[in-house]
Amino acid sequence: MDEAIEDLRGRIDGVAQALMWIAAGLEMAGVMDGPRMSAAWRARQVPAGTSATLAAASLRTLGQMADELDAARAARRSRGDPA
Repeated sequence: MDEAIEDLRGRIDGVAQALMWIAAGLEMAGVMDGPRMSAAWRARQVPAGTSATLAAASLRTLGQMADELDAARAARRSRGDPA
């Protein structure tokens, strides 16, 4: 069971990293408003009926992703990169 959970965690992490690369690329290309996306992720509400455990994990993950997107933007700016 532990191996299955670690596999699932790895898959979720991979999907999250791919999404972050896509979001950063779209932001740098001027197609997406990164700060607005981060704010939307932070403001997300889970659907009614979602278990407390799932809701907490989902909202925590969205918050972490918003933080990472903001941190990547700040790092690009500090290097003088566009977007």
